[in-house]
Order: sequence, then C-alpha cells, then structure tokens
Amino acid sequence: MKRVLRNYVLRSLFASWAGIAAILLAVLMLSQVPAALGRAVTREIAPQVVWQFVGWMSIANVSAILPISTLLAIVLTLGRLSSDSELTAMRASGVSLADLLVPIGLLVLPIVAVQAWFAWQLAPEALCSAAKARSQAARTLALSPIRGGEFQRFGDGATYFVESVDPDGTLRNVFIKRGTTRAVEVVLARQGRLEYLPEGDLLRLHLTEGRRYEGVPGTARFRLLTFAEYVASVPLPKNVTTCPRSDARPTLDLARSDTAEDRAELNWRLGLPLMPLVLGLIALPLSITRPREGRYARVPAAIAIFFVYIFGSIGLTGFSARDPALGPMAYWSLHGAVALAALAAFQWRQNGRLLPRWAHG
Repeated sequence: MKRVLRNYVLRSLFASWAGIAAILLAVLMLSQVPAALGRAVTREIAPQVVWQFVGWMSIANVSAILPISTLLAIVLTLGRLSSDSELTAMRASGVSLADLLVPIGLLVLPIVAVQAWFAWQLAPEALCSAAKARSQAARTLALSPIRGGEFQRFGDGATYFVESVDPDGTLRNVFIKRGTTRAVEVVLARQGRLEYLPEGDLLRLHLTEGRRYEGVPGTARFRLLTFAEYVASVPLPKNVTTCPRSDARPTLDLARSDTAEDRAELNWRLGLPLMPLVLGLIALPLSITRPREGRYARVPAAIAIFFVYIFGSIGLTGFSARDPALGPMAYWSLHGAVALAALAAFQWRQNGRLLPRWAHG
C-alpha cells in the first residue's frame, strides 16, 4: 500500500514540477529577447546570433529556475493533497511524513544533479560564448564600412555621424561625441578619412577643417579648439578567446585560483546544487495546511523563503569577494542555517516537538 501511495505522490510531483519548470523557462527565455534584440540593434551582437544569445543567457540563469520550481512543485502538490484530505487519508493508512521523503527525494536528487551540471559547466560556458559573440560583433562593427546618414559607435564609448561618404572613402561633415556625463568631447569636421593599421591593430582617424569642444555639461567649463588637421588612433576591440571573468571561467580553473573573486564564485557554484535539496526538505513541513485552507495557502510563504535564500546567497557571495576571511564562512553559514531550520520544521511536523522523542527522556 505504501509503495502505491508513494508512486502516486511521485507522479503528481513530477507532473507539477515539469509544468512549473516549463512555464518558468519560457518566461526566462522571453525576458531575454528584448535585451538580445537591443544588443543586435546597437550592434553589440551580430543579428544572426540573436537566438543563440537568448539561449546562452537562458542557460546561464537556469540555476535560479530549478530551486524555485522544486519548492513550488512540492508545496503545490502536497498542498492539494492536504486540502483534498488525501494526505489525511494517507496518514491514516500508515504513511508518515518520513515516508513522503522518498518520493520527494526521487524528485529532488535528479534535479540536484542537473543543477550541478548547469552551475559547474553549462552556465560558465554559456556566459563565455556570449562574451565572445559580443567581442566579435564589436570588432566586426569597427571594421565595417562607414555608412552615411546614421549614428554609429566608434572605439570605446564614442558615437559618430557622417553626413555622406564619397566613393573614395572621404567622409563629409563628421560629428563625433565621446565621454561621460561628467566630461564630454565633441568634434565637428568638414571632412575626414578612416584607415586601418594592421600592424598595430588600430584605426586611425584623420579629420580636417573642424572644431573640438571639451567640457562638463551644465557648467561653463568648456574649451574650444579650432584645427586644420586632427589625427586620433583608436585600438580595435580584441577578439575574446578566453574569458577572464570569474562567472565565465571553468570551475576547475576557479578551484586552482587563489583570488578572492574566484573563490567566491567557486563557493557560489558549489552551493547552488544544495538549494533544491534544502528547499525540497523545507517544502514538506511548509506544505501541510490546516483544515479549510486552500491548496495555494503556503505559496506566498514559499516564494518569500526562496527569495530570502537566493538573495542572501547572492549578497554573501559578493561579500566573500570583498572579505575573503569572513565571507565564505558567512556564505556557508547561510546554507547551514536554512538546512537546520528545514530539519527543525520537519521534526516539529513529524512529532509535534523540535526534539526527537528520546531527547525528552
């Protein structure tokens, strides 16, 4: 009888989890589309890799979907069984809360393995691929022919506009703006020419008959220079062949590194597979509802627990990068505290007390 009931609960858990995970994954992918299209419009990525970019960024964020989908699947499934009195009937047939750990474990353990695969391998590879695509697009854009009548990027943080381009490559009525909100440089020139210097991997800009404005917007601190000829060299964006950022580096590289940022990222990745396990354990006592409570009664509490847990982990990961002495201890203490709270809640639901029966003498 117990095996039949466990299989019934397991099928319900997997059905709930599959539906929730599919919905969250679709939302995640759709949320990446506007950003990817915006990068394609500004030529930060090539148009032909827009959907690849969406896929890469979705893979990089799957690690946030698996824990919340696990928690909600258990809370919704057991909440339905509890509100429909099926759980009461099961417990009257000899099925205890500890017996429910079996179907929950059969759901959670494969998810933990998938979470580890994404966190330790797929997500860093996806972020690295996205960085490489952006660098290649930036280089392609810098080397592409200048088009008249539209604004384009040039170099690092610069924007230019050319009214027209002669057949020989001469630029007519050039406008260039670069800088930040604190200091801006604007160059206006009647004509110019752009050439590629392969020996230095540079672009050299020659402008003639123009003016150069330098200053801080909103103040009177401006300087005006008139020039007959103006020459500037701009380094081309480098092709990214390796990914130096911690979140895009292979996990084994992080394990060999001694820098605080790499160690913090390594701890973050190691902690991610624990989240579905800990949340799966805390979901069991959380999902047991009182009589006449609806099946969705514990969903707000489950979502609140997840966000406190995930944002606490993110915040302590950042703290670990700044304070390598106390940060890792605080990060793992959070996982330990949530796990102990889950065990205490389960013990209370199981026996009506926080301590085992034998501890009460």
